[in-house]
Order: sequence, then structure tokens, then C-alpha cells
Amino acid sequence: GRVAGSCTVAPVGGLRRGESGHVGELGILVGAAYRGRGVGTALLRHALDGAVGRFEQVRLMVFATNDRAKRLYLREGFVPCGRFPRAVKRDGRYGDLDAMVLDLADRRPEGGPPAKG
Repeated sequence: GRVAGSCTVAPVGGLRRGESGHVGELGILVGAAYRGRGVGTALLRHALDGAVGRFEQVRLMVFATNDRAKRLYLREGFVPCGRFPRAVKRDGRYGDLDAMVLDLADRRPEGGPPAKG
């Protein structure tokens, strides 16, 4: 078989553990052949379910132009919290990264985003 993608929530690095131990950083990659098939949604939900109880908050960075991924994150309860202009450089061209955050206290025990009131 082939690997369709991966998704992890790992402790935030670079800060003293006591100050950032409650925050996890999401990393996700879905192979091009598997996009648009629900693979990303399944991977994300599984990773977030595993993060409940380990972290209070999950953050991520996403290319500002990646509308498909941003829609997924919004559906799962992430909220935008800033933009890093010119944060990446590919083939000599700069791109922005958008930051998003999810408060896991709001996540339903059975998984999925909080119920909308």
C-alpha cells in the first residue's frame, strides 16, 4: 500500500516546556492523489482526538493561499489568529503563512468541532 498522508500534534519546541507544555503544534500532509477524498479530515480528527487530554490548545500554520486546508481547519473549530507575511520562500517567491488555533476544551468528547449554538 501507499501512504496517503500523515498528521501529528507535537509539543511546541523552542520555549521552556513549563511555559508551552499545554500547546501542541499540528503538522499535516496529504498526498496529492488523495486530496479531496476525506483523507485530511480523517487524519485531522484522529490527531485532534489523540491530543485531547495531552494539550489544552493546538496551533498550526498554513499557506495563506491554501483555501481548501483553511476551510477544513475552520470546519473543525480552528480560528484564524494572525498572518506572517513573506514567511516562506519557494523558488525565489515569497508566501505568507496564516496562523490558526483550536482550544481543545471546546472539543466534544466524541470528537469533532464544538456544537454551534
